[in-house]
Amino acid sequence: MSQATHESPTRRGCFARYWWVMLLGLILVAGVGGMIHAGMKEAGIPIRGPFTPTLPLTVTWRPSAMGKGRVLIVSNPSDTHLHGVTITMRAPDGQKTSRIISTIAPHEEMEIGWIEMSPWVIEPGETATFSHPDFKAVDYLIP
Repeated sequence: MSQATHESPTRRGCFARYWWVMLLGLILVAGVGGMIHAGMKEAGIPIRGPFTPTLPLTVTWRPSAMGKGRVLIVSNPSDTHLHGVTITMRAPDGQKTSRIISTIAPHEEMEIGWIEMSPWVIEPGETATFSHPDFKAVDYLIP
């Protein structure tokens, strides 16, 4: 009567199988996460997290040449076209708001005053919020 001998799995064989399973699981999670991210971006849902970069804008101002309020000078120092930047103006009491959506080309600047924000006149003490789906928003208090 012969006995069948069974080899027990070696530590190396078990270890190799474990890493293959972990690698396949990681690929699956990354693929599903990428599809969800792409779907959210396509649907226009903002995707923000702890590592989301701040919107790359610099903001200064000048008095309006027409004598009405201030004019914001918004510069894009980055190499990226910023399509769909939302600029929201808020009065100090938070009751009054105005909004426009614009595109800012790389290394270009745009001016925003009472003509662009009509009928809003930009005054000291108001807040301009610049937002974009791919970046953290930037608030600028009008001096």
